Amino acid sequence: MKKKLFSLAAVLILSCMLLAGCQSEMVPADQVTGALFELVAMDDASAIQELLGFESEEDVRSSLMEDSSDLVSGLEEMFTGAGITFTQDELDEMKGSLLAMLRKMPYTAEITSEDSDQTVVTLTINGFSMAEMSEIAVNVQQDVVASLSEEDQMLIASGDEQAVSDFMRQYMKDYMTAVGEMEPMEETTEVTVTCEKFRVDVSGEEKVVWMPADVDQFSADVEAAVLQ
Repeated sequence: MKKKLFSLAAVLILSCMLLAGCQSEMVPADQVTGALFELVAMDDASAIQELLGFESEEDVRSSLMEDSSDLVSGLEEMFTGAGITFTQDELDEMKGSLLAMLRKMPYTAEITSEDSDQTVVTLTINGFSMAEMSEIAVNVQQDVVASLSEEDQMLIASGDEQAVSDFMRQYMKDYMTAVGEMEPMEETTEVTVTCEKFRVDVSGEEKVVWMPADVDQFSADVEAAVLQ
């Protein structure tokens, strides 16, 4: 679930060039880092769109993300790969449950050191428990199995494709609903983000912006902090 979850949210990739010089009136690094956290961890592009002046969320995703598809598309691709088909309404409902969970996360972003070429930001995040998610998965599976008729159980045991597909569809819908009701842990995790100046294409206009110097590490650290 951990890897799949964040493959939906996508890995942030900067389509820009490192800037050697400096520019006045830059958006503070802590604000950019917080907005990028919301983009990567919560699939929410609104903060970075407003902060940097992108014309649309689509422009944000095409400029800053390797995979610009939205979360519903990611869910559909994941389930299709597993041989499970959902209606668009069901996908939208599951997306809503997942985002309901992720967007509960409290976090702060604070500049802890800075100079002309580099700024260090500390993200403090209240993530979610993987142990709790595993417990939910077991409980949901037991509940769905208990709701099956004897005939359906026999069909699943025999490998009937339709019966197995129906079971998995119900299981995934119930699981995502239960996950949406999770609450963040009280314990916090700190993520240290070293930012440097980059030129970024903001809806056709080149801007100088503080961005994580190591994008892959930023994504990996955020993933580890969100799901523990």
